[in-house]
Amino acid sequence: MTLKQAFSMCNSHEAIWIIEKATGLTPTQIRLSLPDTELTETAADFFLFLLKQRQNGTPLQYILGDWDFMGLTMKCGPGVLIPRKDTEILAEEAIAFVSTLPKMPAVLDLCTGTGCIGISIAKFCPFAVVTLSDVSETALAFARENVDLNGNHARISVVQSDLFERITGRFSCITANPPYIPTAEIAELPAEVQKEPVSALDGGADGLAFYRRIIQDCHEFLLPRGAIYLEIGDSQAKAVAALLHENNFRSVVTIKDLEERNRVVKAIRGK
Repeated sequence: MTLKQAFSMCNSHEAIWIIEKATGLTPTQIRLSLPDTELTETAADFFLFLLKQRQNGTPLQYILGDWDFMGLTMKCGPGVLIPRKDTEILAEEAIAFVSTLPKMPAVLDLCTGTGCIGISIAKFCPFAVVTLSDVSETALAFARENVDLNGNHARISVVQSDLFERITGRFSCITANPPYIPTAEIAELPAEVQKEPVSALDGGADGLAFYRRIIQDCHEFLLPRGAIYLEIGDSQAKAVAALLHENNFRSVVTIKDLEERNRVVKAIRGK
């Protein structure tokens, strides 16, 4: 099998990644190679194996085993939510806030998944102390691996907890990308998304179950004038904002993503 043949068998937007994974070549090496360059038998077999996985609907990120988030490499695979570009909006907003705080601010990242949000905050806020929390041990295994991969070990702790159940201490900032898809809509999601863990998608009957728990229970853990950043579904901004107003939060703001969809709600805890 030649490189040209391999490219012809893939989705044009994904070919370079799958071939890179199969051959061990860098994107630059692949582009500089002649189209009729032959893959080794081992590389060709591995390529066909990966291609079959993709054709069967396995997410590209799971096939590759990692994905970029905020310029950092995040390991991911079956059993954990895939880091997405849209979530970088939340990370950027939280980083901007934490950067204004005195040294050693404490940050809690709930429903952390791969740890992408919390690890990014630790990376770009070099004085922040970050706790990553998730109920899923599978997710936390990826989070720990990503802490090791991206450094900052001394300033990041990992806790298995059902939201605040096993959390101690108080924080200047709480972030969360909780499950927010209404239960009835899970079956309507693209087949590829349904490969991700249902526990990371299913937000209860109206998609707001986790927001209610987080917003109602966070006061014991969020310092006065501390900030909360929540990723949301496009249609949930008003409902989540109302929950925040009802629970003594002020300066409630909805932030849109690059496609002008409501993506993040942020707020400041009152005194």
